Parts: sequence; structure tokens; C-alpha cells
Amino acid sequence: MIRAKAFTRRLTLIGMAVAVVALLSASAASATTNVPVWTSGGTPLNFGKEVAFKGTSSTGVDLKFTSAGVEYWIQCEKSSGEGVVENYASGKPGTLTANPKAGSVKLQNCYVVQIGESWTQLGHNNCKVPSEIETKLGAGELTNTPYASGGLKLSSMSFSFNITNCPELVNPNITFSVTATNITGEEGPGALPGEVIFPEGTPVTLFGGMVNGEIHFALQVNDTGSTPIVIGQEEIVAPSNPGHHYWYIGGGMRKGEGPRTLVTPGTPLSITGGTNTLNIETIIGGVSLTIACSGSGKASGTVENPAGEQDGIASATFGFTGCTVTKPSACTVEGGGFSTVPMSGALLPVETWPPLGFKGVTTKLAEMTITGSKCPAALKALSTLTGTLAVSPYLNPSLPERWRIFKEDNKGGTIKFRGQNATVSGDLTVEHEGEIVTLN
Repeated sequence: MIRAKAFTRRLTLIGMAVAVVALLSASAASATTNVPVWTSGGTPLNFGKEVAFKGTSSTGVDLKFTSAGVEYWIQCEKSSGEGVVENYASGKPGTLTANPKAGSVKLQNCYVVQIGESWTQLGHNNCKVPSEIETKLGAGELTNTPYASGGLKLSSMSFSFNITNCPELVNPNITFSVTATNITGEEGPGALPGEVIFPEGTPVTLFGGMVNGEIHFALQVNDTGSTPIVIGQEEIVAPSNPGHHYWYIGGGMRKGEGPRTLVTPGTPLSITGGTNTLNIETIIGGVSLTIACSGSGKASGTVENPAGEQDGIASATFGFTGCTVTKPSACTVEGGGFSTVPMSGALLPVETWPPLGFKGVTTKLAEMTITGSKCPAALKALSTLTGTLAVSPYLNPSLPERWRIFKEDNKGGTIKFRGQNATVSGDLTVEHEGEIVTLN
């Protein structure tokens, strides 16, 4: 079998920052991780770009199970399917979606081999199944378990059929429903290039789990030009220079992001952003105040990896739009938004902050005016947000493309709104020419 050559992308995971932050002192040992990806001709498919596949496998399909003491053996000569495959993001395995519109492949030229003691091959009965059986496949993802060289794991597989003209069946109207979950195949011995074989003994259940059985089948993955798309490995190397943390672009672990790229040392990189959200909560004069911003917003500034192996620095201004006063509802934010002053900094100590955090320290972070004809008098005024605001580009798995905004000390009340302790939280997107900016 032809296998794609493993390729190496050395992603030195180091750090970066956007406000006053101290150096991480903990050292990081090198570690190599192999991530399975789709390849063609030994080259990985482009990250974040769906590639259409189709193919017909002649490995065949065998389904065996025993129901009510009767043994069944159904066979199909081939299977065919189409859909899309994608290398989702650097550091994450490739994915497969079979026939996105119907979520199916087809088992073809199917027939009954044996039911009970009778073999159709010897002409002892006329038992029949449909010549073509549609099979629905759930999400597919490449994995190194249990095959170290890479395999395809399907979240589910299901199909149903009837057997007709069969005297051995007490009830000829039974619909045989077959289901398998979390099954894995590989391009192992006997597989053609691009063919993923789910081996003999792959477990299935019938009738909602009342009956156990096993199946053997294959899925052929070729591009639309009939070139095999096979499973390769991407080698990711973890950091090996402790104490130095740099800015990167890309590689954000979200759909469409490929391997991250180091920002060139000594050269500032412009950043922009939007879709910013922010929530501010405080109490002024005994009146609870909550401000929520959910507009497109803006961010602008630069990040830089200084020459001489110094930690990344940054300077940025964050703007927020679509700001409303949700409590009390009679109040409004004049102009519907505001911007922070420019903030700058570097990495914070790991014992104080998340390892990949940065913050801005300034007396005045932002100003806004609370107004409204029925707004309580205690709230109506030009209001200043002061203190220390943290903005962390640490990639949250639930919001991988977002930076998080939070106050420095959730207990100490270092953020103040018009002199009163306040709670600040939110998130924002910061990019350079369409790729997110991160530090690791």
C-alpha cells in the first residue's frame, strides 16, 4: 500500500502579549505530537479548505449477526460514497463528512449469503435483500487511536433493509436496522491507496441494541480527479526556549486556521479587530448599573517581538459599540459606545495570571456618558473607567478565535467605574489580514 510521507511543521509554541505583563519563569520542555491529517501525493491538503472526495471500494461488505438463534450473513460486493474532507486546523486532526446533503454512502450489489443452515450460493433458498442499501455516516475524524499511523473514526453508521422471499424467516416483514458508533478503520494491510478499511469484527447492534453483530466494510477516499487522499501525520514540536514568549499569527485552532507563523522579531505587526463584547457591572449611589456592549466594535494597534530574544510587547486600543444599559433600562450610553485609551504591556507571571495573559495598566481606561430622561440622577454623568484591565489572548476551547477581557483581581475590585468597584468581562477578536493574533 502506498502511504503519504510524514511531513514536519515546526510550530515553536512560545508566547506573546498586549499589556503590562511580567515574564513567565517556568521552563517548558520540548514535546512532539503527531496529528493525523489528510494528504495527497505526500503533501497535506490546504488547512481550512474543504476538498470534495468520491470513491468506490471493491473490498466488499460483510454483515453477520444472530437473531432468535438464526445466523445471518449478508454481503455486498462494493461500497461507494462522496462528500468532503478537510484539515481543520493546525494541532487538530482532519475531518470527513460523507455526502453532506444526505450524509450517506451506498452499499452495492448486496445479496444474502446464508440464513440458518441454508446457503443461497448453493441455491437452497431465494432469500433476497435490496441490491443497493443506503448507509448514513456520522461525523468522521482522523485519530491515532488505536492505529498509531492514523485512522478514520466515524461517530456513527446506520442502515436498514428487509429480507424477502425467504422461507426461513418466521416474520418476513421484519426491518433489520443496523447501527454502529465510534468505529475506526485504517489504511492497513490489504487496503488500496486512499481506502480506509473497517476490519472484520467491527461491532454493530440491531433492533436498537437488542442483537449484536459484526461488519466488515471499506470507504474509498479519492479527489474528484481520482487521486487517492490518504492519511499522513503532521508533527508539531512544542517550545524549547523557556523564558521567552512571542507573538504568532494564525494557528488559532479554529476552522480555517493553519499552522501558526512567528511574527518577525524587530518588526511591529499591525492588528485590527471587531465583534467585541463587554459587560460592566457596578453600584452607584445605591443604584445597580449594568452596561452591555455587543456591537461590531473596533481594535487597532501593533504587536511586536523585540529583537534580541525579548518577550513580545504590544500597544492597542479597543473600541466597543452597541452599548446599552440593561439595568436600569431607562438609561442609555451616549453615542452607543466608547473606546479605551492605548494600552501596552508584556506577559504576566504565571503565578498571578493565566500563563498566556497580558494586561493594560493606566489610570483612565475609558470614558462614557450615562444619560436618559428617566434615568436615575445618581447615574447621569460623564463616567470614567479606571484601574487595571486584563486582556488575554489565551485560546479558550469554547471560543477559540476570541481574546478574553477581565479585571485584574476578581476579588480586589481594581476596576472602578466612577470611583466604585466594578466587574468587567467580555471578549473580542484581534486579527492581522484575516488571521487571528495569538501568543503561546
